[in-house]
Amino acid sequence: MTAIAIFLPNPVASAEECPTYDFQKLFYTDYYPGTKWDNRSGIRDITWSTNAPVIIDEKVSRSFTIEEVTWLRDAFQSWDDALETLKFTEIPSSNQAEIVIGFVDLVSAPNSPSAASYWNSWWIDNWRNRSTIKLRVSETWWFNDKNQFIHAVQHELGNVLGLGDIAPSAEFTSAL
Repeated sequence: MTAIAIFLPNPVASAEECPTYDFQKLFYTDYYPGTKWDNRSGIRDITWSTNAPVIIDEKVSRSFTIEEVTWLRDAFQSWDDALETLKFTEIPSSNQAEIVIGFVDLVSAPNSPSAASYWNSWWIDNWRNRSTIKLRVSETWWFNDKNQFIHAVQHELGNVLGLGDIAPSAEFTSAL
């Protein structure tokens, strides 16, 4: 369980009970408890690249436009800004990147045949060490919009980081 407290300056301070959430109940899918990126040595720098010719088993269908790369950077930066123990660094080599992202036909999403995007992660002894994010190239109606593009990538990055999908709720807003 995780609790988050936010304290604002108040001349009459009083203790408030912070809500707690059971992640096993909060996340309805794509949640793998106990798996995470190793940040025991301090801030973990996770590298990412858009330069892969193939992502796992699918050929990359097209390169990102300059505008889309900017949107990708914004999505990664939003997680960078939100997390104190992880940092993301873009690198040119997909062979050395820990996260590879690209546009594919997305025929290999057996659990989600209508998905606009799909992620995979690998781990050893519960330490995540490599991930991919596939964006369905035919979803131009979705990925042509900056906010939808960023939201989709933020969502997949959340999954890559170990968070599951959250059912829509009035309680909070989430990319997941």
